[in-house]
Amino acid sequence: KDKKVTMKEGQVTSQENRSLYEQLLLACLEKIKKTVPKKYKELRDFTSEGIETVKADRTQPVLSANKYFRIFKLALDTKIPRLTESILYHIQKLVAHGLMDGNHPDDCLYPDGEKPKSNGTLPRRLVDAIVDEVCKQTAERDQQVQLQ
Repeated sequence: KDKKVTMKEGQVTSQENRSLYEQLLLACLEKIKKTVPKKYKELRDFTSEGIETVKADRTQPVLSANKYFRIFKLALDTKIPRLTESILYHIQKLVAHGLMDGNHPDDCLYPDGEKPKSNGTLPRRLVDAIVDEVCKQTAERDQQVQLQ
């Protein structure tokens, strides 16, 4: 049997990749929801919405995990070591499988005045935010967090 797989710009269309997409995103979002303290209400709300969106994505013809990075960034900003390790693992898997490519405008939430500038000629892309966050976690990592 010939499987038709069309992957373009971090988008998923094959059934096998759809399953992996859902499995990785749900595992990461459930971990965030389970681990984050109640004081992070905004993050908990975004995570619950994200879980519902992943489940609703089953009916979409083309999928992209780029839209969930905003949640991952907020969770990384909590600096909870076991959560950081899990999120970095899932980002790595999503990128490695072509499910998240960062080819999307940077729509992450930043504290007032802290949104990084674009490179001058082009608007800032999500891939810039992904790289910045992974590098920031490497620089600030706790002894319990190990990058793979």
